Amino acid sequence: MKKVYQLLAAMVFILAAVGAGHERVSFATMQEYQVKAAFLMNFAKFVDWPPAAFSDDHAPFVLGIVGDDPSGGAIEALNGQVVKNRTIKVQRLSGTDGLQLCHMLYIGPSESAHLRGVARAIGTAPVLTVSDGVEQFAQQGIVINFLLVDNKIRFEINVAVAKKAGLSMAAQLLQVGKVVDSEQ
Repeated sequence: MKKVYQLLAAMVFILAAVGAGHERVSFATMQEYQVKAAFLMNFAKFVDWPPAAFSDDHAPFVLGIVGDDPSGGAIEALNGQVVKNRTIKVQRLSGTDGLQLCHMLYIGPSESAHLRGVARAIGTAPVLTVSDGVEQFAQQGIVINFLLVDNKIRFEINVAVAKKAGLSMAAQLLQVGKVVDSEQ
């Protein structure tokens, strides 16, 4: 049994040292993104998409990733999970091609300079946009923005942008997040 714990400890150390793209990722960062990935899964549970957002009852739930993904694979690990009777299909995207085909779009921190362009490319398509870590992102046309406040993961929600996209959010989600106004 002691060898099993040693092996697990070694694996955790290796995973903490090697992240996506062989970059060094701290254990705290890994934990942060595992929590954020869990939030993404829960966002999908507490948001309703218009029926036309899916081609049929068996169409997958497409979770797109645009920009750098510092999660060390935590978001990609959602691939194959099931939410609302739909299998999650994680897709990495570059540029603005295919953004409107996603149901949820995770926008990495590297895209902060292109955020308004991403929001414009999506327009009013039923895409739940989720950005990561820069204050005021939600006011720039993104639906949900993660923030780290006092070492706790929080998020802001732009309800106006969600409504324009035809997305409906459960009251429980709105109670947990901070509702913000859009500049648009």
